[in-house]
Amino acid sequence: MRGTSLRDAMTNELRAPETAAIPAIIRFSKRISRRRYGVACAGFLTLAVVIVAGVLGLGASPAQAETYQDLEAIRAQVREFILKQAARPEGSIEVEVGRIDPRLRLAACERPLDLTLPPNSRLAGSALTSVRCNGSHPWSFYVTARIRNYEPVLVAARALPRGTVLGAADVRIEKRDLSTLNDTPLTDLKQVTGKLTLHALAPGDVVGFRSFKAAQLVRRGEKVTILASANGLEVRVSGEALADGVEGQAINVRNSLTSKVIQAVITAPGVVQVRL
Repeated sequence: MRGTSLRDAMTNELRAPETAAIPAIIRFSKRISRRRYGVACAGFLTLAVVIVAGVLGLGASPAQAETYQDLEAIRAQVREFILKQAARPEGSIEVEVGRIDPRLRLAACERPLDLTLPPNSRLAGSALTSVRCNGSHPWSFYVTARIRNYEPVLVAARALPRGTVLGAADVRIEKRDLSTLNDTPLTDLKQVTGKLTLHALAPGDVVGFRSFKAAQLVRRGEKVTILASANGLEVRVSGEALADGVEGQAINVRNSLTSKVIQAVITAPGVVQVRL
């Protein structure tokens, strides 16, 4: 070792193949510990053995390396699970699965993952899916998802001031994300025909149950036509409404001929029918 620096000596030893690098350093550390470099240098080189082993990957075999669950694969499974639970036609629902913290380290599960939704989950808006591994190294956590559920609903076809009596020309069908609606939407024109808007609606506004009320077809004190029918025979007489009312509502009316008060059902503006 005379005339050879410590760095040169280490370089010569490390020229050996990777599989022989650690034994070479050990031999070198023992040799210099007996010669001029002393015990302190020998301790330093022993530490170098550990460092080199880590750098060269010589401390453990590939079979011993720990494997983790693929987080992106979990996100994909959650998306497919929600779509299957929704059982909706393609294009009517969108599922955006939330990000999973990449620092999460979950042992690889040798069994299929168990995915569940809370009871009575509404598949619209935010959803929380439980993901569970029931393998030899069990774990569980929750994954969030944003669900956009598109349904055909009634919307205003034009600007509708408050108090408008709705007709077929006032509404149209469009698809809307149900998770963004604050009111229960309507889907059938019959549900709104003849109804009275409770507030102004702009074109494209969704027509919900809180958007209208039944229009008042009869007012107290107004003259009405009283219809009565039996066995194919229909009788019409004049009368007076004794209360306000909407379609389908039963009110008291006074027969103008007999002054008798009877109950009749409102069927149209100014028209009531007696049930015989």
